[in-house]
Amino acid sequence: MIYVWRCCDCGNEQEVERPIAQSDAPPLRCDCCQQEDGELGWRKLIQKTGFILQGKGWFKDGYQK
Repeated sequence: MIYVWRCCDCGNEQEVERPIAQSDAPPLRCDCCQQEDGELGWRKLIQKTGFILQGKGWFKDGYQK
C-alpha cells in the first residue's frame, strides 16, 4: 500500500510504500528539509481510493441490494 505523510517541520507531502502491518510507520527522513524524525514529526494524510468491480454478474447477483 502507498501512504502519504506530511512533514510537520516544512509541510512537504511524501509517499511511502509499506505493507499494511506497517501502515503507521512514518518516513525516516523528509525529502525536502532532510529532517530525520522531524522536530514535530509526521502527520498521516487520508487519500481518496478507488476500485473497479469487474466480471460478470456482480450487479445482478446481489450487489444492488
